[in-house]
Amino acid sequence: MPDLTEQISQLEAGIAAQEALRPTLGDAVVDATLAVLQAQLNALRDQQQAQETKPFDYDRPHSYTPKYLADKILTTRSSIEGENKIVTVMFADVANSTAMFEKLDPEVVHEIMDRCFSLLMDEIHRYEGTINQFLGDGVMALFGAPIAHEDHAQRACQAALAIRKALETYGESLQNRYGIDFNMRIGLNSGPVVVGSIGDDLRMDYTAKGDTVNTASRLEGASEGGRILVSRDTYRLAREAFTFFAAESIRVKGKRDPLTVYELHHSRIAPGKSRGLRDLSYAFVGRDHDMVQLKDIFAGLKAGRGQTVVVSGEAGIWGEGMAHQVWGRSLAMFSPPRWDEAEGQMAESLRLFELGEARLHAARMRMHWGIICRDRGNTDTAREHFEKAAAQWSASNISWELEHVNKLIAELPKA
Repeated sequence: MPDLTEQISQLEAGIAAQEALRPTLGDAVVDATLAVLQAQLNALRDQQQAQETKPFDYDRPHSYTPKYLADKILTTRSSIEGENKIVTVMFADVANSTAMFEKLDPEVVHEIMDRCFSLLMDEIHRYEGTINQFLGDGVMALFGAPIAHEDHAQRACQAALAIRKALETYGESLQNRYGIDFNMRIGLNSGPVVVGSIGDDLRMDYTAKGDTVNTASRLEGASEGGRILVSRDTYRLAREAFTFFAAESIRVKGKRDPLTVYELHHSRIAPGKSRGLRDLSYAFVGRDHDMVQLKDIFAGLKAGRGQTVVVSGEAGIWGEGMAHQVWGRSLAMFSPPRWDEAEGQMAESLRLFELGEARLHAARMRMHWGIICRDRGNTDTAREHFEKAAAQWSASNISWELEHVNKLIAELPKA
């Protein structure tokens, strides 16, 4: 019997031959034949990829975590160990797995799940989430720890949508090959955890506060194949960037009131500027002294005394929120705006950031300044800033920001 490579080559040749016969046989006949051949080809390619994939040890996070993520975790772990963090928890599980898998040989089930886990890891790691546990035919993942991200809820939503999309193609190939309806149900919840120790093998201990983890698990259990259910907390953090539908509330053991539930539908074309942090504006308690200092600096800038202000701190509500406060006040202080001076100061700030170790801050500044240039009709300058920001985020593997700025570029008028 020919090996997989030869079988794939034969099928590809057969598909090409059928396409050549389209003028003679007609679309109806050729399309029907191609559907069968393409399904066989997809199944063979999945089988080949499964054979070529290096096996992972699911008990050892270091074996399945990409090196760039592993390095980031290990170099920053001292700053997060013992900290209270707001994270988004994801539970993803194969729907109706018991009834579906009992019809198949154990070796086939193992092959199917290995490929499924590979797809999940690709998408979760793409948005810098980490898989905390493999749970038989599902996973538990965290966004926001041990790698801190202010937009953890948005990253989790993006990963969930990407998983659903990847499984559509994979599920179709399994349907054609084994006659099974393969899909996953997903639940997301955001809440506090206390990060414990992070070992050299990337294993992380944590303590959930309240129902952070249990609620995500309940949502996954209440979902159906192909659906993504999220809690009210996750919805509030991510609603600026995604479309949600209200879903039926669910009862949770030990809770008097039912749990408010939303279903994640799709990503919006142009996410809102708040990046989901609108409802957390109360986090500026105790920052009055900092804001007074900034106000004095802005007054000096308006009087012609230029300064550079660096707002630093770990990723979290404080850093992101303060950045938006600083940005808003800096734009509002000119009446009318003296754009020539502002552009010159922006160019100098960008130069200093990019010379140092603050290139990601420069990329964020470029994106915001590009939006201002776009709104003022200067699309060429806007495109230049967007493209430079995109190059920096691409080099740094920051998928969410890269997708956002690429959408901004696509919306600009053609050059």
